[in-house]
Amino acid sequence: MIEIGYVLSGCDQKVIPFVVREGYKVVVNGYYFIKHPLSGDTFTPVLLRVFKVTPYNPEMGLGGFGPIAGKKGEKAQYGKGLEYDVAFAEALGYIRSDGKWVRLECAPGTWDPVYQPEPYELQEFYMEITKSGRRDCFPIRIGKLKGSDVPIYLDLNSIAKGHMFVAGMSVAYWEPIVYMLRGEVRVEEIGCFVDRFFNNDSEGEIELNEEVYVPAFNPETLRLEWRPVRSVVRHRYSGPMIRIQLEDGRVVTVTPSHSVFTMRDSRIEAIEAYNLKPGDPILVPLFIPRPASYIESLDLAYTYSEDRCIQLKIALNEDIARMIAYYIVFGYSTLDEVIFRIPRHVYDDVISIVSNIRSIIPIYDFSIDYLREYIEVKLKNRALSSFFNSIKPSDDSPHIPTLLFNVKPPILRSLLETLTQLLSLGLIRSEKLVSEISYLKLITNGYDREPFQSDLALVRISKIDLVDYDYEFVYDLSIPSYENFVAGLGGVFCHNTRSGKSSFVVSLIAKASKMEPQPRFIILDRRCEYTALTKFGGKIYPYRLFLPKSAMLKGKLIASRLNLDPSSSAGRLITEAIESLKARGEDVNRSSLLREVNRIAPMISSRSNSYNLNLIRWALERRGDFLDEGYEYIDIVDVCRATPIVIVDLSIDTDIDAQHITVRHIVSRVVDYALSRRDEGDFAVIFVIEEAQYFTPEKGLKIEVGNPEKIGVDKELIEAVSQAGGYNVGFIFITQRPAYISKSIISQCNTIACFRLMSGNDQEAILKYTEYSNERLSDYLPGLADHEALFWGLGSLIPFPVAVEVEVEEYPRKAKITAKDAWINMNKPAIEVLDR
Repeated sequence: MIEIGYVLSGCDQKVIPFVVREGYKVVVNGYYFIKHPLSGDTFTPVLLRVFKVTPYNPEMGLGGFGPIAGKKGEKAQYGKGLEYDVAFAEALGYIRSDGKWVRLECAPGTWDPVYQPEPYELQEFYMEITKSGRRDCFPIRIGKLKGSDVPIYLDLNSIAKGHMFVAGMSVAYWEPIVYMLRGEVRVEEIGCFVDRFFNNDSEGEIELNEEVYVPAFNPETLRLEWRPVRSVVRHRYSGPMIRIQLEDGRVVTVTPSHSVFTMRDSRIEAIEAYNLKPGDPILVPLFIPRPASYIESLDLAYTYSEDRCIQLKIALNEDIARMIAYYIVFGYSTLDEVIFRIPRHVYDDVISIVSNIRSIIPIYDFSIDYLREYIEVKLKNRALSSFFNSIKPSDDSPHIPTLLFNVKPPILRSLLETLTQLLSLGLIRSEKLVSEISYLKLITNGYDREPFQSDLALVRISKIDLVDYDYEFVYDLSIPSYENFVAGLGGVFCHNTRSGKSSFVVSLIAKASKMEPQPRFIILDRRCEYTALTKFGGKIYPYRLFLPKSAMLKGKLIASRLNLDPSSSAGRLITEAIESLKARGEDVNRSSLLREVNRIAPMISSRSNSYNLNLIRWALERRGDFLDEGYEYIDIVDVCRATPIVIVDLSIDTDIDAQHITVRHIVSRVVDYALSRRDEGDFAVIFVIEEAQYFTPEKGLKIEVGNPEKIGVDKELIEAVSQAGGYNVGFIFITQRPAYISKSIISQCNTIACFRLMSGNDQEAILKYTEYSNERLSDYLPGLADHEALFWGLGSLIPFPVAVEVEVEEYPRKAKITAKDAWINMNKPAIEVLDR
């Protein structure tokens, strides 16, 4: 050990400040030792962890000479020789003589030495801590202590009994994105695009019901494809943004924790913005895939007089495209005129284009005024004015309208050539228009590519700036499996905001698949992130296979799915009709339900029966398709017994209500079965719940994804978490927004894995509702890198929160025996289990 400092006055048994010896450095999250103050001649090491380091200079304090010199701009080294560093450390504890880990009972003395251990000494100490832990654990290695080679383990027995909570964490409002909607390519600010899906000031994630696609690269083939957007995300953010400028002029602005892509060891990897530096290579697209179809003409109508509307169809050609380019930059329109105010050095080109246009569309009046700073060209034609006004209204700032991103290649090239010429002459100053021109070029590049050419390129960073951000929200998109999209001026690949939490769980399960006995997992996969586990024996099942029709046939539930209030007269009528059909053993479908509603309606005394019948008929026609669907059902328990890793795929559709019903049924079925097998001791399983806030949202928050409260999936999960651990049914809840998940869930989880969290609300949710509510954890959480996390709780073999570099193997009556013993029994031959 090296003596690197001395304890200062003001210390106690919890916090120990010490001065750092000259020539030595200490770091936040670093581990150090002091001698136990009561250990006498024996050296009993007490483990410290530094959470704050600050320099002190007596001449640079308020009222000293240093600030006065600074005011005058004289950088005098006042008191530099007197400057010293003070570190503040928390006393984590020590190993008592009987081998047990305990907290420090008394404060050390001033001038007590502080030691920095050698790597092997720290490793030996941690191994002693691990030995002093529980004897009935089923350990699995998850990584190593940050900054060392000390292995860190979790206990799967504890997770099966006490549950685990995994938490961890976008793009600025004005950043443009390119997307395709109904076959049309569009370029729009991400904030404007995402905001339309939210009501008022709500935040969170909303799944899309319409088909929106974005260009994304395939991580396996590195080819660019149109991929569906599953959901849009926005959350509040207060703080600076990072503006990344590349050598070819591309620019993107993101939060410090948002990731872009770079190349490391011949592999594409995500890297957070705050870890970037000038010179780093960043992944960009070389083109944008072509649209699904082309626009060849523009159909519009214009008002000729108060009682007359004329239909007009204008075929688009290269001359019109060039004229549109000039109009975007220099033009505006009135009721019956199109007016260009053109710099003199591009005048001849405009006159040539106008001459060609006149052969297509009659222009009744054509005038030219030579003014001092520009030439004004007026074209009098109401149809032409209506055409150009439809492209860019006169009060709009210069921009490229959507239709021009979807025209045929020759027209696209003509438009791009003209705009690029005007840009090179310094005649375009709108940053938005410059960005749209860059995307126009990427789309044009897509028509000239050969199959052997690369889709992607690496461009180095030329400059990185911190910029102020005055908007309330930042934004993100979710693209299943690929988890990347193109944003920014010129196009840069942005990664969905992730901190490594899903990779940790995927790797945990992958490692567990090699253990003996092999644990069982049921994964509720909302984003198709767990398909990699098929290499380790996992099997993927569409969620509807676990949805028995009997689970759907509950009156109140069907009323809710029909968007009818179950407590209303129409809702009660639906409930009565369903119970009546079920009592007679008849099938429930739209036809039988409507017939039964009509039959029993007269028996229910109500003046509004006619209105209710019409309302129910309309609801069944518009929303009752699910009642006529065929159902193939398999039992989740049978699948779990036969397959160690069961992946329930919730990404196959956007029927959120059906997904919630399925999850509720799966959890209920498994918990009930585990209860029935408590005496046999042959069943144990761990659920993995991705994006848990959408199944068990905190009350009062506008999550806006389905109706978990009406369906009851939130109550089912909360009840299961509070009881199922005693029957070896554990849960791993995963979320990037802990503030949005029910506190009843967080408080029941005895093991916490916390990856990087920037939001104060999310940090508070973790620290306030878990058993280790240490305010100093908030000093560690924002600074965690990708695939680094703080672990603490019952499942950790270390008795205090520990920073871990997670090893990523793959890229997202009480029970009488332990989970390990139950998994041994489950791994017995299937015939033996079934015979029981």
